[in-house]
Amino acid sequence: MKIAICDDEAEDLKLLEGYCADYDAGLPVSLFSSGEALIEAFREDFYDLVFLDIELGKLSGLDTGTILRGMPDKPIIIFTTHSLNYAVRGYGIAMRYLPKPISYDTFSAVMREALGYITPSKISICVNGAQMLISVNDIIYFEVLRHQLMVHLRDREAVGMRGTLTEVMGEIPGRQFVQPHKSYYINMEYIDRLTRQDVIMTNGDVIPVGRSKKDEFQARLREYVKGSRKNEYLD
Repeated sequence: MKIAICDDEAEDLKLLEGYCADYDAGLPVSLFSSGEALIEAFREDFYDLVFLDIELGKLSGLDTGTILRGMPDKPIIIFTTHSLNYAVRGYGIAMRYLPKPISYDTFSAVMREALGYITPSKISICVNGAQMLISVNDIIYFEVLRHQLMVHLRDREAVGMRGTLTEVMGEIPGRQFVQPHKSYYINMEYIDRLTRQDVIMTNGDVIPVGRSKKDEFQARLREYVKGSRKNEYLD
């Protein structure tokens, strides 16, 4: 999943960029200072989620959002604004509005809602020529084993599936998954405990932590635990 932030105020750009990093340090974020630049970027790439300032310059946020919503692949748009007087005019364009100044608690609540639309609740995998729909929350981890991609599930034996780990990471970029090792992509919800070199999952499986992945993995896990505690007060 990719995020775009468009605002002609540098301080607001940096604020939302920091909030995104606090929410999930692994989320790729691109910054734009004008609607024109954002639209031009969309011609080469796609952003799943756009934080869009309404009070932009020559091309307003409302006009920019209308153009984006008219594209074949439509992003989720969250308007940011100093004035909610634009809310009626923006109906049907944005999922939500964030009034400035934006607090982290307000941001994270809207972010969770947006990710619920973007991150799939189920994925389709091909096993022995048949398609299976599997709930993302039932996946403990993915593993590359002898050049085959395996998915380890909560209530059944692991199954082999077509595709690569990179493809899976692109399809399930949700904040609850992390890559502690080049051969694994794990659901942090199923982490039971840590040792100096390994992760012990709730089913007893031992996942190694690669030396090059260790710092990022520990940072992502800290953010996930911190975010889970915050979310208890937002539910």
